[in-house]
Amino acid sequence: MVAVRGFSLALFFTLSGGCGGSSPPPASQAQASSAQAAPTPRPSYAEADAAYYRARAGALATEAIDQVAGTDFWRFRRGRLYVPDASNIQELEERLADAARSDSSAGIIDASAAVLASDQADINAHMLRSSALRKTDHLTEADFHRTVAQGLIDSIIHAGNGQSPESAWTVYRVKEEYEVLKSKQARFVSQSRITVGNRTLDLLDAERTDGEKLHVYFDVTELLAEQARALR
Repeated sequence: MVAVRGFSLALFFTLSGGCGGSSPPPASQAQASSAQAAPTPRPSYAEADAAYYRARAGALATEAIDQVAGTDFWRFRRGRLYVPDASNIQELEERLADAARSDSSAGIIDASAAVLASDQADINAHMLRSSALRKTDHLTEADFHRTVAQGLIDSIIHAGNGQSPESAWTVYRVKEEYEVLKSKQARFVSQSRITVGNRTLDLLDAERTDGEKLHVYFDVTELLAEQARALR
């Protein structure tokens, strides 16, 4: 998965059968192909949602529990899609992963703070921070981050059940797919990408700890459209 960032572009070339090689397409055809390949403009709500994300991220950074109820986590996640990542976000995420592997509460608290300073919509950072804070008896702060993480997850699964393309869960970063699986106590097995009408979906196969097989659909249409704009 862009698990996941990015996607592949297939290039198709039409070759003429003459000995002299292929001829360039007429200008009108080339212009039409270029227009078709160009990414669609950002939706009209993108700028407002990005501003919403920034405002609510600042509020949630206070770790005040009353800020949770005032946050529309679905819009919050969508707004985050339209805010560029910090240049060192991958480094920060790797640092957090290293701290989690070493089971260092102090390291997790420090690294998660750095990740959340750049991305308050990072479910994994909230969950790891909550666990580390609980282990160090910072129970109020631990409850806050667990509540935020749950709010983010609920905003993904509140509509539909993910069992079919029609009831797919919409995600705005691929890493959200894996956080949903974790919330279902499921282990990722495989992934494929399908198109249904004008929508693009990730189909994930997973297995729960009790052996139950899961096949869940995630709508990544808007995510891929924004990634295409970034590539342009």
